[in-house]
Amino acid sequence: MRIEYLIGLFLLPFTLLLSSCSNPEKERYEAYIKEGEDLAKTHCTTCHKESSPGLLDKKTWVFDVLPQMGPRLGMHKYKNLHYKSINPLAASKTPALKQEQWENIVDYFYYTSPDSLPEQEFDRKPSADCETFLTHPFTDGLSLSSVITVTKIDTLKQFVFAGDATNSTLYKFDYTGKLLDTMKLASPPTSMRIEPDYIDMTLAGILHPNNENRGQIVRYEYKGNFNSEKKEIILDSLYRPVASLYYDFNYDGLEDILVCEYGNDIGRLSLYTAIDKDYYKHVIIEDVAGSIMVKTHDFNNDGFMDIIALFAQGDEKVMIYYNDGKGDFLKKFSLAARFPSVYGSMYLDIHDFNKDGFMDIVYVNGDNFDFSQILKQYHGIRILENDGYNNFDEKYFYPVYGAGKAEIVDFDLDGDSDIIVSSNFADMKLNPERGIIYLENIGSYQFMPYSFAASAQNQWNNIAVADLDADGDQDVIVGAMNLENVFNMAKKNTKGASGENKSPLLILENKTY
Repeated sequence: MRIEYLIGLFLLPFTLLLSSCSNPEKERYEAYIKEGEDLAKTHCTTCHKESSPGLLDKKTWVFDVLPQMGPRLGMHKYKNLHYKSINPLAASKTPALKQEQWENIVDYFYYTSPDSLPEQEFDRKPSADCETFLTHPFTDGLSLSSVITVTKIDTLKQFVFAGDATNSTLYKFDYTGKLLDTMKLASPPTSMRIEPDYIDMTLAGILHPNNENRGQIVRYEYKGNFNSEKKEIILDSLYRPVASLYYDFNYDGLEDILVCEYGNDIGRLSLYTAIDKDYYKHVIIEDVAGSIMVKTHDFNNDGFMDIIALFAQGDEKVMIYYNDGKGDFLKKFSLAARFPSVYGSMYLDIHDFNKDGFMDIVYVNGDNFDFSQILKQYHGIRILENDGYNNFDEKYFYPVYGAGKAEIVDFDLDGDSDIIVSSNFADMKLNPERGIIYLENIGSYQFMPYSFAASAQNQWNNIAVADLDADGDQDVIVGAMNLENVFNMAKKNTKGASGENKSPLLILENKTY
């Protein structure tokens, strides 16, 4: 009752105004709302794309999101609601507008936003299970409370790896799910690279939002078995790195490292250019928090490898950085796509869906971890088609509450690319079986969707694909990232959730062959 009471108390004057039939009062109200809209367009778009009031409900705007935005503009209250302090690095020291103007903005969002968001609409609702996959737990060798932040498959040595953030441990399994080995890590893993004689682990430092540069990339000797004693710190002092990618961008014979230092209020997209095998030159491509995924492709067909990057954390966008041939990405870049700040960008991939020779963008949004933890109808997976000039237009959207990751593979071996989508924040009350969605490609940007009863047992994120049973088709392993367990980690409690059916690793065994 407290929230409803406060909203009524704050907004009583306009509630009374709206009940009046007087045309002058109605005109005054409409002018006031229009002024709030104009102020929002002026001040709220200085850092990110404009967010329509309809993207969130009234309560979430007034009590969760705008109290985070206000201090960034130097505004610290709305009527009698005083905002909690945010990180001084993010807060503005001087007000960007007058107090009455800020309250006008908040009133605009309140009066033009819905009481609740609509449900997701489907052209095709997911069918229950499908003949392509048989689902079952991959292993019984992990704690039910595991927060799986890395899944990786070594197809050469035939091992499956899972990184658990609750205890900063890397597990190694055989293809049947038998636990073979474990290795303790310095902090939660977020990315992994496998080479014949070593593995590189990207470590977050601290998994939860923070501004400390405690992340690392650590190289361990790996000859089939872990050797935690023989390790080398490749990069240090990283701001919560979440993804890393290796390539010789300046073509000097030495491998460079591209790192998404997601951070929180501080973060950056960094290129570490190898000078020799022991030293890297640090170049900041984007000095902003929120870089979350990177891929490489020669987008302008000049023979040099370019970078495409996804940013979350406020200004949610996809950027392409063009390589000048010497590993310099600061001279030419372009904005490929931009999204409202509440979209919750999670993952990016590139794939030529229409087979015209140009890479399209696969964009996944569904982050619900921060200030607006409600089901959002615009969460899901999108395909943005490349027109051949690196201009991208949305050609396909499939709604998936809390969508987290995606893998693009021809799973049914019919010659086109299908998609597996995981959900970190599915509708666990009404449709928990939609925690994993299989989109079977039926041509012309049309997909047949399937859900899985087995996915109802958990919340899912990381995906790895390989032919685990050597039958000629690709199987899928999905790792769980249960929100309750993540919160327990933040409270220094690693007991996590319990439940006999909650498996942290699920296998979708492909039965095409």
